[in-house]
Amino acid sequence: MTIEELKTILNACRQPLLIGPLAKKLPTSDHDLTIFVDGGCKLRPANHKASVAVGDGDSKQADQSLDFTIPKDKDYSDLAFVLRHLPEKINSVRLVGFVGGRIDHQLAVLGGVYYFLKTVEADRVLFDDHQLIFLDSGQHAISIHGQFSLMAFEPCEVLLTGKAKYQVSPKSIMQPLSSFGLSNHGSGEVMIENSEPLLLIQGNASQDRLAL
Repeated sequence: MTIEELKTILNACRQPLLIGPLAKKLPTSDHDLTIFVDGGCKLRPANHKASVAVGDGDSKQADQSLDFTIPKDKDYSDLAFVLRHLPEKINSVRLVGFVGGRIDHQLAVLGGVYYFLKTVEADRVLFDDHQLIFLDSGQHAISIHGQFSLMAFEPCEVLLTGKAKYQVSPKSIMQPLSSFGLSNHGSGEVMIENSEPLLLIQGNASQDRLAL
């Protein structure tokens, strides 16, 4: 597959599902394109329709194949390459199998998704079972039951109201990677207004739930 052919496939999608090297199983999904990123191709079924496998090959097994191979010597990750080539007019993105590994890789994943949201029209990116959700700048009404935290990656003006134990009203500036938004508790609909993308982190998935 050439880069032009890959770009054509990616440009046509509006609700992609990205499968990373840490994924344990292929989730049920109604997304229009499944993108297997490097080692994530281990979960690609034979003759899987509406899918493409992309990566540099450093985390895949010898018997696994990629449709498009990225050079190993580069200054960006395989995920960053895929995000860079997704269309701006995109509805939603779900990532499975990209968090829980090396801390440097995980931070790079979060940073990559943060800057991705600043360039596309999607209002959020979902991770795995929704314990991590990146919210684009704007207004959000989210039903949260249980512990949650908010994390900024650059100074962000935040208004937090509704069914949250600790509210932020009037608007206040949340500094990057600060403890300002840690360990809040939701008991219903929470209203979030943010000037920059925010990372919403759910509490213990076995005890708390977050419905979108």
